[in-house]
Amino acid sequence: MNLRARRQLSGVIPILAMPFSRDEEVDLEALAREVQFAEEAGVDGLGLALASEFVRLTDYERYATLNTVVATVGGRLPIVVHVGAESVQVCCERVAVATELGASAVLLPPPSFEVWTETDVHDYFERVIEACDLSIVIQDGPSAPVSIGMILALHRSHPGRIAVKSERSSSAAFIAEIVSVSNGEIPAFGGSGGLGLWAELKRGASGTMPGCAIPDLLVRVCRTARRGAWAEARREHARLLPLLQFMMLPGNMLPAHREVLRLRGILTSSVGRSPDRKLTTLEQDDLVGLLMDVRLLADDWQEDTD
Repeated sequence: MNLRARRQLSGVIPILAMPFSRDEEVDLEALAREVQFAEEAGVDGLGLALASEFVRLTDYERYATLNTVVATVGGRLPIVVHVGAESVQVCCERVAVATELGASAVLLPPPSFEVWTETDVHDYFERVIEACDLSIVIQDGPSAPVSIGMILALHRSHPGRIAVKSERSSSAAFIAEIVSVSNGEIPAFGGSGGLGLWAELKRGASGTMPGCAIPDLLVRVCRTARRGAWAEARREHARLLPLLQFMMLPGNMLPAHREVLRLRGILTSSVGRSPDRKLTTLEQDDLVGLLMDVRLLADDWQEDTD
């Protein structure tokens, strides 16, 4: 059995932003820099998923990015990769390649195209899990929710293999119930950019899978909470909320995360792959101010136009 299948996931596991060159090609060198930046920030793992714009990449590009991340990490961190597809066959093919390339776990949402019953979804999950040695992170979200009963049934059939990431607005309550019904045996993670991080941790979350724009600041919140300083962790998280809320506004998630990484000197460009929304000049000014507020940019910072 692949030993990576039993590597426990916990802590801050950011989903990497996908850097593109000005001609909209995947920039693997910039991706490697982002990985190094996140590792230096103290993250506990790395992810490639929807926030990495996987829906805009060919399968070849998906595998090239995973290969780059694995090579850059060198086994020091677990790597979670999105393998969701609308058929068991395609999903299992992606799982097989992810395993071969060195992923530690796969992120698996339910299918959503003409799936009629919970039995259909359960069968999909079971067949993928049976074909895979890796840990499985079930992705629960507002547009494709997964019931707690199904997650618990999968855990009972595959103990030690199932985790869950919740993107729903009530993620803290959902995580609290998962932790309760499983006696803490199912690792539960928040998503949604880290918006609910403090409340999720307070209710037993194993960690968070946010974007990768401010991993250092989210690591600080998690480490503060881990040592039991809940009031301090709440204040740290509250300080970040205006920035997190801006980055998670509808239409902002992808361009804002790339722009923060550019402003922090990690990426040289915040170009996205078309069709892509660009931040307006006013929105860019707002973002700079929010980064000043959390001391990621100096109050007298000005764009270098040379």
